[in-house]
Amino acid sequence: MNDKKEIFYGTNPKTTDSDGAGLDDYLEIFKYHTDPLNTDSDRDGLEDSVWTERFEYSFTINGIPGVYFHQKMEKHH
Repeated sequence: MNDKKEIFYGTNPKTTDSDGAGLDDYLEIFKYHTDPLNTDSDRDGLEDSVWTERFEYSFTINGIPGVYFHQKMEKHH
């Protein structure tokens, strides 16, 4: 990310990984929806850089609206 975006999101413009978890700040913000300033965004004891953790967190955050939408649509049919 450019410095302007780093400042906007509160991340460190001098490094690509502000929390040191092993994930680029850009990926944490825009792909995995984890906190680039916290190595364990959901506080379950696993760092965000663990593949299963990224998958779980992304699925949970991104999947909730989709599940709600499909359940609502099923009720109307």
